[in-house]
Amino acid sequence: MEGNVENRKSNLRVSLVVYDLDCDPDKLTETLGIKPTSVERKGDLTPSGKPKLESSNAWELRSNLVNESELDKHIRDLISKVKELKDVHRVSKRWGVKIDCVVEFFGEDNTPTLGLSKESIEKLALLKCSVDFDYYLHQGWR
Repeated sequence: MEGNVENRKSNLRVSLVVYDLDCDPDKLTETLGIKPTSVERKGDLTPSGKPKLESSNAWELRSNLVNESELDKHIRDLISKVKELKDVHRVSKRWGVKIDCVVEFFGEDNTPTLGLSKESIEKLALLKCSVDFDYYLHQGWR
């Protein structure tokens, strides 16, 4: 990781991820009518030219919020991008769907808030998705 840990801000990245796809991610884009932030295809290469370890395709839609430390705001942003929650629910019957939350702690600045509102929990329940939290505590954080 580049940059001085002391000068970096803690951050929170939140994505809606559909994984274990047995079809091309473009088909899912067509089904949902939403352009993903990124896709992973089985057999894709890393920037160094080595094969990635993915055993299946994946589709990711990331929250557009930058420098936002409240999880609930990220969740609301993602849900606002999904025109029909029932479409994601239908997708979740065939493939895995999860909300992926990545929290990185740098320095001694404010830490992200991981609370969810009742409304966000209700909408996530309609999506039939899991919520995963990945925490990264970078050296130099106290």
